Amino acid sequence: MDVLLVDYDTDSRAGVAEFLREMGHHVTERSNIEEAYTTYTTGAFSMVLTDIKMPAMPGKDLLHRIAALPGEKADVVLFTNYDDRGAAVEILRQGAYDYLQKPVNVVELVAIADRIAEHHSLLLENKVITGLPGS
Repeated sequence: MDVLLVDYDTDSRAGVAEFLREMGHHVTERSNIEEAYTTYTTGAFSMVLTDIKMPAMPGKDLLHRIAALPGEKADVVLFTNYDDRGAAVEILRQGAYDYLQKPVNVVELVAIADRIAEHHSLLLENKVITGLPGS
């Protein structure tokens, strides 16, 4: 799966990226929302994993910008250092696929990544089925 990982914290980003690569995913790393958005619009990502609290522009802005694009979209997962359940619920209502706390729990990350991979596999399968003659 192609993953866009966005985090201004270099150490945190490197650790999560390494783990995702060990899981077999292709990871593109970015340190800010503007770079991430530009990268997203020129790539084909299944998952975007972004910190909510980012300098200059919050991660939820990336979620909104992706949601405004036409066509199929990546599933966006947001994470943060802060334990704010209210913010998490609001982010989910705004269209995020899921929410993680930092430091990222690898068991939770594996479960979310597996669900997203299955989701995109089913979307692809549906395209194939509906694209058959007579369907």
